Amino acid sequence: LLYIFSHQFIWALPEVYLWVRDTRVGEITMMSSNFYRIFIQSQVYALLAFFILLPICHREESHPERDDGAIPAHKNFARLLRHFVARNDKFILLTTSLSAVIISFSRSFWLGLAAGFGIYGLYLLLYQRKQILRQILKIVVIAVLSLAIIFVIIAMPPKISGDNLGSLISKRATIIEAAGSSRINMLKPLAQSIIKHPVIGSGFGTTVTYKSVDQRLLAATAGASGEYTTYAFEWAYLDLLLKIGLVGVFIYLLLIFKILQILWQNILNKNDYELRVTDYRLRLGIFLAFISLLAVNIFTPYLNHPLGIGFILIISIFVLQDNFKIEN
Repeated sequence: LLYIFSHQFIWALPEVYLWVRDTRVGEITMMSSNFYRIFIQSQVYALLAFFILLPICHREESHPERDDGAIPAHKNFARLLRHFVARNDKFILLTTSLSAVIISFSRSFWLGLAAGFGIYGLYLLLYQRKQILRQILKIVVIAVLSLAIIFVIIAMPPKISGDNLGSLISKRATIIEAAGSSRINMLKPLAQSIIKHPVIGSGFGTTVTYKSVDQRLLAATAGASGEYTTYAFEWAYLDLLLKIGLVGVFIYLLLIFKILQILWQNILNKNDYELRVTDYRLRLGIFLAFISLLAVNIFTPYLNHPLGIGFILIISIFVLQDNFKIEN
């Protein structure tokens, strides 16, 4: 999608844009003359996959292949390529996942990245200090390669542009635009609705009216008033509080806490050799992914969205099976 829109393929632009817009799978927004923000809700799985793979990805020993004599150049290249991909599959997935997160230009995803990196750095500082420099170098290399991939996609073949990727990222991180202003305008009416039924909530489907400055909503409202009524709110934790109340939020967060607690205990389990060798990094990756999801959910609702609920259900099954295996 980024390549199609960045290079202005007129034969495909209208159909692709209408498909993305009408199916509500995501948003495509022009950031500069040849760079587009590609945001799709399921990109959150790229963020989760990044953190799950981050502790797992490590350099494996090279095993030279048997020499079968003279091999045609194209077949030898194909064999080398297969060998490279097989040895670096996790590294490649890490790089492409981070690229997908960056091109989303979602500050919620970037907040999730910061939260995940912060917890990972704290873990390394407390338990694996010898690995800190190596892990930092790995993350820097992955970030540079991810940015390089995006640059190649939007710049090859070259086009004239007034902004570079670095300036676009800087602007996106610092400018409060329509979406940010709408979030702020949403706070007061949302809080007033929560107060009506703070303990048990007002139920799913509860609507709140607020004033939006989003140009699309201004155009759709009478007199461009921006008065908009909705049942979906970007303040995700407040959204949960409105619909299921303090009791529901407490139970939901208690479930999440128990999952994280069991994961953390199993990460630090030093008694089971098999656990330490085979599953330790996977548990840490899942823990980091969960933390990043909780951070993303501050501004973009996922804990009450099928994508987030599905992730929690899968991890719950993993944790239950994990505990059963350890206890037996």
